Amino acid sequence: MVHIAGAEDMPALCELWRQGFEEAEAEARFAIEEFTGLSGVYLCEENGAPAAMACAVPVTLREKNGFYLYGVTTAAALRGQGVMTRFLEQLHALLKERGAAFTVLIPQTPGLYGFYQKRGYETAFYLRRFQCEIKNNLWAAAQFDTVTLRDFLSLRQKWVGENGVLLPRKAAGAVLKDLYSSGASTIAAEYGYGVYFIEKDELFFEELFARDDHAAALLLEAARQHTGCERARGLLSSGSTLLPGTGSLEPFGMICYLEKAFSVQDAYMNLMLN
Repeated sequence: MVHIAGAEDMPALCELWRQGFEEAEAEARFAIEEFTGLSGVYLCEENGAPAAMACAVPVTLREKNGFYLYGVTTAAALRGQGVMTRFLEQLHALLKERGAAFTVLIPQTPGLYGFYQKRGYETAFYLRRFQCEIKNNLWAAAQFDTVTLRDFLSLRQKWVGENGVLLPRKAAGAVLKDLYSSGASTIAAEYGYGVYFIEKDELFFEELFARDDHAAALLLEAARQHTGCERARGLLSSGSTLLPGTGSLEPFGMICYLEKAFSVQDAYMNLMLN
């Protein structure tokens, strides 16, 4: 039986989370309470015991409503017995009743792409890795570390737009909180924006958008001036025209259509608390 979790289910959810992801209760509570909200957490019980769970966060993609499934896991003792297959079938039916046209998820490991493919999912979202030297340009300028949630939502709406899987305000706020607590910085200018981490003497851009290659160079140069790092690497949308010829596409996210399939060519998904 699948049902929406309640406060009384929190111990069971935290235990399922620990078994599935080897993370402590604090991480489970953050994902459940701050990223999703209990009303979006589904719990499967078999023979009266917790068997599987999933967080279903509302998202939009190309003017269609759907759900991002996160924290999808099965009790360790029940794996390999078809529990997740039955759970996903019931969960998809429930979410379709709530008006969802699709669900998306990010497999935790490469081996799970095949698992989800057998259960109705197809790989639809890819990211391109890049790396480059950063040129020095004294005229480059941008804002750092000042992006509020409101600004973050505005920037992603501007640069990602309907071509991307977008989270609601509550979930996006949890992502931003997680990024900043993990040491991320933001850079923003009228010609682009990015989210990056400093890793030794290199910048890693978790997300980077710019008007064109020149604008991207200005962002990177401003980040160099701010941090002293002379090299950058990171992730770009599969449809990005920035830094052409660099990097290769890597599978990232999957989609399951609950209604008629629609085009997701060059669609983008990232910063999903993944």
